[in-house]
Amino acid sequence: MSVKIKLDAKNFNCHTDSGMQLLEKSIGEVGVIESIAVDKKGEIITGNARFETFEKLGYKPKIVELGKMEYPVIQTDLEGEKRVKAAILANTTAQMNINLDMKLMQQVAVEEFDINIEEIGVEEAEDGFRSTGNDDGLGDKEEGNGFCNSMPTDCIYESNNEYEIPNLLLSGQAGKLMLPCAAWGADSRLRKDVATYHFYVEEYRFENLWKNPEKILISGVKALAEPNCSLFDTTPVAYGLHLIYKKRWIARYWQECGILVYADLNVSSKFMEYNKLGIPKGYNAFFYKGIRGKDSVFENRN
Repeated sequence: MSVKIKLDAKNFNCHTDSGMQLLEKSIGEVGVIESIAVDKKGEIITGNARFETFEKLGYKPKIVELGKMEYPVIQTDLEGEKRVKAAILANTTAQMNINLDMKLMQQVAVEEFDINIEEIGVEEAEDGFRSTGNDDGLGDKEEGNGFCNSMPTDCIYESNNEYEIPNLLLSGQAGKLMLPCAAWGADSRLRKDVATYHFYVEEYRFENLWKNPEKILISGVKALAEPNCSLFDTTPVAYGLHLIYKKRWIARYWQECGILVYADLNVSSKFMEYNKLGIPKGYNAFFYKGIRGKDSVFENRN
């Protein structure tokens, strides 16, 4: 079968200089120990870096068409030192050569195909890509499942407004800011030393929390700001109310789990009054995203 192999035009991995150098060293010293995968059109699914290095070093492709329930096996003549070195390089090369383009991944995987990237081992942070790997933050799996199973179930909380936006609990309002305070997704999401998380980050970073609101609790966090959903003067009121309902519901849920909550005030002037719905009289714990040179916005948030 003759197929012209082509690089993936939407490859998420931009690779690293050190990773590409190590890959070339690996192939040069121990030969081919990993294959690449292509679709029916010959476009690479995985193995773009290997393809580029194979081409650079003068290797020729050998296409293997697999049947159902078959997988490829590469048999080599590696022995002794080279065999051990190959086993190590297979892992270190892959680790060093990861530099994911998260914006492209968001555009293609999340927005175009609605893929939950956290469920397939991707954890995005301010300084680049992180794999969730084997550490899911739960410790012992049975213990983690027990914790999640002990969380409150889905429900409709009481409300004092016509839109039935849930009420926050006065007893669950946060007090003095507990440190360290960090942005959700700014580092490993299941750090054990963060006391307070806020969500003034790109919204796709906390999208999975709507489905799994208990996940953040496993980190041992003590206080949370409500998720900040983008609400502009151009946002339709109906959709804005939907977003306010979502953030207030999840905040109330966290309170029911024993977490202290700061109400989010970062909305446009159009939604200032709507954003007060569900916040009881006497609630004095708030978070806001400050903008340098625009401190006057606080004047209207009474």
